[in-house]
Amino acid sequence: RIIFEDIHFSFVVLYYKINDLEKLGYEVSVNISKQVSSEIEKINNENFVVLCKCFSILLDNAIDACCNLNEKIISIDIYKENKCIILSICNTCEKEVEIEFINKKNYSTKGKKRGLGLYIVNNLLDNCESINLKQENLGKYFESKLIVKNKKD
Repeated sequence: RIIFEDIHFSFVVLYYKINDLEKLGYEVSVNISKQVSSEIEKINNENFVVLCKCFSILLDNAIDACCNLNEKIISIDIYKENKCIILSICNTCEKEVEIEFINKKNYSTKGKKRGLGLYIVNNLLDNCESINLKQENLGKYFESKLIVKNKKD
């Protein structure tokens, strides 16, 4: 179920990532506030590319985290809060995530030759002052939030 309050939203990656998830047994909800469209357009190109890369990695992680669960639930909410744009990805997870370790290079609970995604996200964000990542456990869910401060505000 996708709810677009405003069709003019430039996250093409979102469409491609979630297009076939329901066929694979995922329950996906996407809510995008109409206020976000005009705010996204204010983000400079360099930060927009970083935002898209980070969002894509976080969404891939959410998909992967619940792929073997009976309840494959992913919720994506994109909205404006105060003077920030929030991109929230929340997914079911098997157990509580060890937040203090997940962003370290090569750390993974899913096996060898993994553990680069969040490391890459953090490296991208280290060089980008206007985007932050907040991650937290919410019971049987895990949430990653990209918080974008627009310097033009």
